[in-house]
Amino acid sequence: MVVAAPLDVDQVGAPGMTQGTPVIHRAPAARPALAPSLLVGLTSLVVYLLTLAPSITWQHHGADSAELAVAAAVLGVPHPPGYPTWTLLAWLFTHLPLAELAQRVALLSAFSAAATVAIVVWLVQALWPHQPGQRAAAVLAGLTLAFQHTFWSQAILVEVYALHALFVALICALTLPQAPNRPARRRVAAFLFGLGLGNHLSLIFFAPLLLWDGSPRFDGGAIVSAAQSRGFRDLTLLPLLAGLAVYLYLPLAAGRHPVLLWGDATTPGGFWWLVSGQLYRGALFGLTVPEMLMRAQSWLSLLAQPLTWPGLILAALGLWRLATQARRLALLTVGVALMVAIVALGYATADAFVYLLPLQVLAALWQAAGVLTLAAWLTRGRAGGWIWLLCLLPVALLWHNWANVDLSRDTEARQYALAALAAAAPDALLIADGDEHAFALWYAQDGLGERPDVAIVERTLWNFDWYRRHLVQRWPDLSAAAGPDVNDLIESQRGRRPIFITDPDEDMALRFELKPVGTLFEVAWPGSP
Repeated sequence: MVVAAPLDVDQVGAPGMTQGTPVIHRAPAARPALAPSLLVGLTSLVVYLLTLAPSITWQHHGADSAELAVAAAVLGVPHPPGYPTWTLLAWLFTHLPLAELAQRVALLSAFSAAATVAIVVWLVQALWPHQPGQRAAAVLAGLTLAFQHTFWSQAILVEVYALHALFVALICALTLPQAPNRPARRRVAAFLFGLGLGNHLSLIFFAPLLLWDGSPRFDGGAIVSAAQSRGFRDLTLLPLLAGLAVYLYLPLAAGRHPVLLWGDATTPGGFWWLVSGQLYRGALFGLTVPEMLMRAQSWLSLLAQPLTWPGLILAALGLWRLATQARRLALLTVGVALMVAIVALGYATADAFVYLLPLQVLAALWQAAGVLTLAAWLTRGRAGGWIWLLCLLPVALLWHNWANVDLSRDTEARQYALAALAAAAPDALLIADGDEHAFALWYAQDGLGERPDVAIVERTLWNFDWYRRHLVQRWPDLSAAAGPDVNDLIESQRGRRPIFITDPDEDMALRFELKPVGTLFEVAWPGSP
């Protein structure tokens, strides 16, 4: 049955009907109240602003924050897959007349996370408009999501994951609830889906939501599914392609040769190398089965923490309710969550857990369904008001996680970069190794304008032809003909530039004499004065 508004089904007698025949009463369409969404969103935003990182950070696996901040400032091309959507939006935040560059860009994460929380509150009300305890379920789902450790940690630094969660929430809000203008909303969802892929490619796992053709609702204990006969035909490719057009930014930006540039997106091969993430392809399912099991055990131990298991119980209760009364919605959300979890579980990087942020958005909806189930039970016992006590859970999360998440006083990465550049001699060649040190140095030089005379070379990237060409264009005295071995680059610069290294290895220690200078090591040749 196709319906345009929620229906109530009662087993009552009526003229012309036998006893027990369902009588369908059309209930007026209910619009979700904006006040709870705004209140929860603003509360979350205040917390995020109070704990926001003042600069770049190494905490919460945020080493990329330095590189991304520079990319936003110079409209460059960050590491694969290039993140064009994030870069363009972050560039707008760089123009705010306040704070340091990295903190201005971090505001994009804070606002994205707060908007995600607000949308979750709205979505709960839209999915279950007539269920007892609806407001409590919505507020609890939003605040619990807001103050989860991982979600909160990505809301207060320069990273792409908070914006990724926002795209997930927007697509859920446009596809899951029943609406008379579903075709129009589906087209908007398709556009945002394409645009969101320009922020993080793992959004592809949410493609099944674009095919969703019905909206199961709780109404008086009954589920009404609004099947849509047109289905996927209402979704044209044009909005999707319009969103994906954001990837045109990459060759346009590369053609400008900004100071931060990965790959060469001006050629078809270089473009595909960048957007397909070929550099990190080996990390996808790069863990062995025993390693994946160890990671799963570690993650499960985190979920078993005292302030986490009540939310897990609510989510399990909500999934049980959905499985019995809204099976298609349960299968849809669980299927998407499993795809996200499996990829995160097998991704061979230390920060793979942040890929679970979209799963937390879905878990918030399951928790809301669990709260609604409890509210229905309490209402039958005339104790429905007690459901609001569950909102003590996010308050406890806020109190418990604040000290562990707070970055408001973290300046370690910034101080390291400034001290390292200060230790380098004039016109030095500085060989940096690893994301933490190299990206921080990039930020100090190209984000803060410190020591433009120092030629900074990331040791691993020197292996790539495109990187050597880019650096030689910026510092012509560097020799691209030195080849991919950074030791040959050092030999070619002997007598031309003072040479310093952030993290020398054993091979360098055998080849050269290394003299500690502050946080760096100066390179000298055996027998030289």
